[in-house]
Amino acid sequence: MALIYSGTEDGRLGSGTKSSWAAARDIATATSFSSSDINQSSAVGTSFSSGRGGATNFSISRAFFLFDTSGISGAVTEASFQLYGYLLDDASMIAVKSTAFGGDGNSSLASSEIDSIVGFSSGSSLDGSATVYSSNDFAENTFNENAYNDFGGSSSLKADMQNNDVVIICVMDKSHDYLNVAPTSTSDDGFTGLTFANYSGTDRDPKIVYTEASGYTHAISAVSAASIGEVNTLATASIGKVNTVD
Repeated sequence: MALIYSGTEDGRLGSGTKSSWAAARDIATATSFSSSDINQSSAVGTSFSSGRGGATNFSISRAFFLFDTSGISGAVTEASFQLYGYLLDDASMIAVKSTAFGGDGNSSLASSEIDSIVGFSSGSSLDGSATVYSSNDFAENTFNENAYNDFGGSSSLKADMQNNDVVIICVMDKSHDYLNVAPTSTSDDGFTGLTFANYSGTDRDPKIVYTEASGYTHAISAVSAASIGEVNTLATASIGKVNTVD
């Protein structure tokens, strides 16, 4: 298996405190920004608080990660996106495709990219419109502190790793932010802390662990590549094309 680490451009974007759920969740420009933290205690999540006269306050926070996948040339057969937990609370977690960092990785994370999520639309749930990168989501209180947590890797993540030079991931609260459901009490919200790529060394850095297949990886005559050992006595590991077709 191979692995790639997130670049040190990774970071967190937050709404700051707003007087309505919509103002926080659908904010176009982050008012809270960090891209140089080693550990961020409120990396992902939502908050709710009540104020004087029946007022309510909300906030959201999302984390963004950039991976250089330009060195991958074969089919990605397995992928595991992993984050190291830090000072946990009780946010739920999901990983989705993002267009932050300019969409191509050539720009630094910007406060205007807090909504740079594929399928995002103000006032709407992301369920059914986002490109989900995690095959494992985390419910509240299931993310581990001081250890790696495995989001797995969906077919979309593996395809984008294989076909694109960069993979950009947004990790967001699932129960409220992703589904666009406002928290209703202080017991119905929370943040999860993460360690980012600025950590000294790489033993806690955000990473993707993956397996890259070699040789010809497509089905032949409706038989999957995994079930084919040879084509005309030639091992599939040695086959790049069949009849000039990749």
